[in-house]
Amino acid sequence: MQNTNLMPQMSMTINQDHMPMNPVNVSTNPVTVQTAINPMPNMQHQQSFSVPPTLQKANFSSPIIGFNPQTTANQTCKSPIDNLQPTYPEMNVAPNMQNYNHLSMGNVQRIDDPLRILDLINTTNVWETGGDNFDETAMVTINGSISSLEPGIIQSTLRVIPESDKILQKTRLPFGIAVSPFKDTRVLKTSKSGIIRCGACRTYLNPFVKIERRFKWKCNICFRLNSIPKTRDNYTMEENDEHVLVFLERPELRHSTMQFVAPDSYCHRTFNCSIMAFVFDISKIAKNQRYLEVACRQLSTRISNMDSNLKDNFLITFVLVDEFIHLFKFTIGQPKPKEYIISDIDDPFIPFPSGFAIALDKFETQILDFLDLLPTMFESNSSDSNCLGSALSLVKQLIQVFGGRVTIFQTSLPNVGQGALSARHKKDLTREQLLLVANDYYKEMSLTCTDLLIGFDLFAIGECYKDLSTLACLPKYSNGQLYQYASMGENNFEGDFCRYLNRELGIDGLLKIRFTAGLGIDTFYSNCFVKTPDSVNMPIVSPDSGFAVKMFIEESLDDIDRVAIQVALLYTASNGSRKVRVHTVCLPVSNDPLRIIKSFDIVPAVVLLANMSVDKMNQGNSLEDCRDALFNAATDGLGAYHLLNCNQTKGHLLAPNSGIKLLPIYVFGLLKHLCFDDNRKLKNVDKVVGGCQYLTNYSQELTIFQVCPLLKRIDDVLKTTKGLKDLTLPELMKDRLPLFSASLNTADIYFLDNGLNYYILVNQLACNDVISDFFDVSSFDRIEDLVVYKEIETSKSKLLSEYIKTLNKRREKYNKLIVVKCYDNEVPYCMYKYFIEDKADFKLNYIEFVETIKNRITSN
Repeated sequence: MQNTNLMPQMSMTINQDHMPMNPVNVSTNPVTVQTAINPMPNMQHQQSFSVPPTLQKANFSSPIIGFNPQTTANQTCKSPIDNLQPTYPEMNVAPNMQNYNHLSMGNVQRIDDPLRILDLINTTNVWETGGDNFDETAMVTINGSISSLEPGIIQSTLRVIPESDKILQKTRLPFGIAVSPFKDTRVLKTSKSGIIRCGACRTYLNPFVKIERRFKWKCNICFRLNSIPKTRDNYTMEENDEHVLVFLERPELRHSTMQFVAPDSYCHRTFNCSIMAFVFDISKIAKNQRYLEVACRQLSTRISNMDSNLKDNFLITFVLVDEFIHLFKFTIGQPKPKEYIISDIDDPFIPFPSGFAIALDKFETQILDFLDLLPTMFESNSSDSNCLGSALSLVKQLIQVFGGRVTIFQTSLPNVGQGALSARHKKDLTREQLLLVANDYYKEMSLTCTDLLIGFDLFAIGECYKDLSTLACLPKYSNGQLYQYASMGENNFEGDFCRYLNRELGIDGLLKIRFTAGLGIDTFYSNCFVKTPDSVNMPIVSPDSGFAVKMFIEESLDDIDRVAIQVALLYTASNGSRKVRVHTVCLPVSNDPLRIIKSFDIVPAVVLLANMSVDKMNQGNSLEDCRDALFNAATDGLGAYHLLNCNQTKGHLLAPNSGIKLLPIYVFGLLKHLCFDDNRKLKNVDKVVGGCQYLTNYSQELTIFQVCPLLKRIDDVLKTTKGLKDLTLPELMKDRLPLFSASLNTADIYFLDNGLNYYILVNQLACNDVISDFFDVSSFDRIEDLVVYKEIETSKSKLLSEYIKTLNKRREKYNKLIVVKCYDNEVPYCMYKYFIEDKADFKLNYIEFVETIKNRITSN
């Protein structure tokens, strides 16, 4: 029987020679536990929980939920971190609760109380209980200050790390991190004063190292003692002390994110130039989409506004594709390029050694004129064929000396030449078969080009079948990205392409992840080529891409009180300078499973679960297996809490008021997502492939809102316009409404954000005064439906437009605001898929789904 569980398997290796840290005095305020609870067995989707051997109830002095118990038990559960920060208040359930009204059901004064325990069965609106009320004291740096990363750069699914694999298995939670190493940051400290690294593991100096023996700093990854660098020998005692104080003032000891200008020794190749190759589909189908006009206009604008220093070392080339390959040779003194048509698509070649990849500073005028003409040059083209594979072989020959970025615009199926594909969707194939690659040509092309520092980005435009299951290998193995648009008339292509051209970009990247000894990497997920178990090659370094890492505990951490995770990205900036961006996060270690469960961070967990499920599906597993694994993920985590409390009253499903309370609703959202929806009539599997790419290869914020869209009243949206760019994700989600159609039962206007689109929902009962604040009409009947919102000269309309502009700047995705009219308090059919808490297509609603989880957990 196949195990569909997404959770880590039972395995543990303890290294008795693990280097200890300094001994610490343990706090005398531990959590009382009388019995050790066996780790939960793995659950497969065909079975329910197996209850471990007899569990004795814990002794608690207080019968009230939420009180911090006083310890009088035979056995105590101590955490080494307790002496460094206040004891985390434990949430315990009294063993003899006769009156179950002590539970918080949603009608209490403090709905965001972190000590509160929720009964998810009776909590109809889990959003009103707050996003995540876990409040662990931040880790103190070597200087005694607090240094934390900006949200979204490195986030662990567990904000308190288990001290052993055995304890991790008790929690039954996914363990890993979500990383966006090149994410745009509000503050980026850059240092030119030299780089200090550990002599053993090469960890970069960071705020969480320690000073020992007065003149040594201790690495927080491998625990080696390193000498503090000296400018000269023969210091006096007073000069030594002063030297240490100067060392402590270094910026990398004060900032969790640092950027360094890399020395020459970090440059394995000489930078010559940046190259961008544009591959345009000009077949008959492409002509009908009319995307060339938009693409050429945005590209012309970008070239005209580009800094002159960047133009000096920037090369560009154009390749057009139908049944043949079209190259354009530029010559100094000639106003127009000469077109060369390569008809030998089985063995394409470059007709001349120069003139095709041209310098932007020397040919700017000719390039801009060419881009003005290009949209109309092939209007009479009637070819239905496309030889993309052959064209990419030619592009590789053009830019392999320097490497670079290849931007592909595809509207049709590559059906001739090298790597030709067939219309598989017309054959009698299952969904699982259609999601597998048709051939290895594009995967091998991507892997070969990655070694040459060439990366691919793919813009898939139109409804025509393109076999994206196969073509997606191009960005997947080269750290690129896939963008998908249904049609040019109703998408965000222009805004996305504008950001694509103007964002900060790096090339020739190498990403390295280091963990404190005892932790290990299981699997990398997302669009990347894994060079070694802990490093990734990145031909394209984009601020928009993110990935997930599944981790495991290979050695006991019982002799340390904290662990560190450091992500270092070495890359070449667009101006040719070599830089290193370093992020370090520090997390406490605990042997208390309840504390670890309460530390569960739902945002990176959803990213990790989405990546693991998509990867499982791409390997050919059935959709049913993927859905079962997701359901098990929700059941496991809450089931572990159920067993560890071991005194829950029958008929209730309890969860602490922290991230784990949101696990059921986000898993429910994943099950209803396009990628995993089992009741959707699959007409075009390309949409599923595009949905998987958007779900797994972008920022955490974008992933979260795709899974559970954000619904708010428009007045609550306008409150957050000021300072929106700096809002944290929990602040952005404040005042959100449940995703039931009944949420639209008031005479109001609503805003819905599903990550890939924004909607303004106008209720038919909205009064004319409210309507006139946002629309240049006097009544509901005069509002145009399913059109892009247009700003009018009112204060609220301007605030709304400003909110949308700021939200687009905050994210890597440009979205338009679409007007949707709601009649008779009913959600329009086109929007119903976003109201995931409702019952749809004879499926469960959210409350029934929670009931199913409870039944699975309590069945034994």
